[in-house]
Amino acid sequence: ECMEGTRKNVLVQIYDWMENADAPNILWLKGYPGVGKSAIASSFVEHLQSLTRLGSSFFFRREKSNDMTINALWRVVAYDLARHYPPIKDKIVASLKADETIPTTLNVDKLFRRLIHDPLVASESLPIGSLPVIVIDALDECGGLDGQHSEQRRHLLRTLKNWSRLPHKFKLFVTSRNESDINQLFSTTNHRLVEVFAGQSVEEQSSNDIAAFLKDQFQKIAMKYPRSLSPDWPGHEVIMKLTGMAQGLFIWVKVITNFANRGDPEEQLSMILAGDGASDMTVLYSLILNTSFPKPSETFIKCFRCILGAIILAKVPLSTSYLPYLLSLRSTTAEYIYNGLQAVMDSQNILRIHHQSFV
Repeated sequence: ECMEGTRKNVLVQIYDWMENADAPNILWLKGYPGVGKSAIASSFVEHLQSLTRLGSSFFFRREKSNDMTINALWRVVAYDLARHYPPIKDKIVASLKADETIPTTLNVDKLFRRLIHDPLVASESLPIGSLPVIVIDALDECGGLDGQHSEQRRHLLRTLKNWSRLPHKFKLFVTSRNESDINQLFSTTNHRLVEVFAGQSVEEQSSNDIAAFLKDQFQKIAMKYPRSLSPDWPGHEVIMKLTGMAQGLFIWVKVITNFANRGDPEEQLSMILAGDGASDMTVLYSLILNTSFPKPSETFIKCFRCILGAIILAKVPLSTSYLPYLLSLRSTTAEYIYNGLQAVMDSQNILRIHHQSFV
């Protein structure tokens, strides 16, 4: 989620939409990859929980596309609504009693109508101050590697169109990149748009948020070197230079702070400052690979490609212990690679790349 005190301008727009009974019932948070859409969605979920207004949340992940289907999405939403809202629960239970095949049906439109649309429309007694809000993150990751060409994605967008026809009081918050099929849907669907900009269009508030995040992360690194780094390392001027280099991309900031924390911070930072910033993530990722794996042998490169290829292409996320066994590799080789990729990959137990840009 967002660091406390950041993203205020975006969150205020979202909160205002949520409280406005006359606003469209869908808000689309749109942004370039890496600008922090999922972090904003997580912060909004936490806010809704504090108000007891979270109807349900669902975060699509490309690597879990086999499990995160559109049918699974609306079943989860129906289950969560039934748990938190007794009037809706009564209507959902009535639908299931009338037709026990609904949860397993392949007909997405039928499932959405019977478990979501009809129960919501029939639930007139819901208190105005505690109406449910649904959060769906990363529409663009629905359908896995097939993306907008997948049947799952087409079904998803069709049900979002159906949601827009519900009364305005039933709010749905979604995030995604600006991909053509999603843009086409919203070009003909009533909605509220909030956009997070990057590059030359980055807003001042986003830059301020990035500067605050950098200052916080570098202070934590400096605390590990009390005899050689000052508490305000690397200083305001460097923080502002890095902020400009980030061009609004939080993923770049996260990667460079992870990278700085993985070695001699002064040396790591000098290499970051010598780069081209977020305008070329490839250069940053190359720097990380070359620093973590200097002068790799042909044998090592082959092992590296096997491991990274398996992580990227696996239909189900793989565990750190199972992958070497699956590929018939030494566990020490695998662990060496995991350690070297910690700036861009989670390797505590399940192996997950932090951001699609690295892939």
